[in-house]
Amino acid sequence: MEAATKQAHWNVKGPHFIALHELFDKLHGVLEGHVDEIAERITALGGTARGTVKTVAKASALPAYPEDIYEGPAHLQAKR
Repeated sequence: MEAATKQAHWNVKGPHFIALHELFDKLHGVLEGHVDEIAERITALGGTARGTVKTVAKASALPAYPEDIYEGPAHLQAKR
């Protein structure tokens, strides 16, 4: 999910560009903070935080974020 917000942030186009560009960047910041907190908690409890792209992609049940969309509404409606 965190990478999907950056994908949308980098590629959004259209009449609502600036509002959505800023929204996606803000969402990424919030998610990044939570992901970091969870990973640090996992290691504090003796586990291993597995956060490489390969490991996360392999373990994820989420569909891949579409790489061929650009218009704001398409990003807002994308299945994540």
